[in-house]
Amino acid sequence: MKRPFILTVPLLCFRLAAQQPPFDFKSLDKFDSMTEHKTKITLDGDMLKLAGRFLGSDDDKDKDVDSIKNLVSNLKGIYIRNYEFDKDGQYTQADIEPLRAYLKQQQWTKIVEQQDGKELSEVYVQPIANEKFGGVAIIAAETRELTVVYISGAMNLSDLEKLGGNMGIPDVDLSDLKDLNNLKKATPKKEKKDD
Repeated sequence: MKRPFILTVPLLCFRLAAQQPPFDFKSLDKFDSMTEHKTKITLDGDMLKLAGRFLGSDDDKDKDVDSIKNLVSNLKGIYIRNYEFDKDGQYTQADIEPLRAYLKQQQWTKIVEQQDGKELSEVYVQPIANEKFGGVAIIAAETRELTVVYISGAMNLSDLEKLGGNMGIPDVDLSDLKDLNNLKKATPKKEKKDD
């Protein structure tokens, strides 16, 4: 009688692990206590497909809307964390450093860093074959607002441009990136360990 229980526990742990987004949002937990104005969106699996149906209307024959719907239906998940603050200085860039350190440790490549005064936007990608990304992380930090987005699933640069400004994803200017040849050169290489 004990064997089914022994087998059930690992299966339950596996299912719980599979439901967690493959991105570490733990470094953002501290912002929950820093503001009462926060939005957390978790769209994965069927929920993502359902959300994609609400993009545009049935009467809308816009090709862009159709291509965004197709793109969203092929993604694995979209995770958004947005925090709004009542006054300047409630958080600093140093508060975001643990997230940046996590991205660096996980071999993400920063492809965009856009600053306008105290506003800073960064786009990180996980490069895979055929000039595609396996995941995209966006950090949009303003003086009174912080948005972090993680998009899971294969996409390319034009797909990312289409998603900008939709479903709570910040619109980041990617026009300077003509191709991903420079991205491939910039992809961090694993350091060789001395024996």
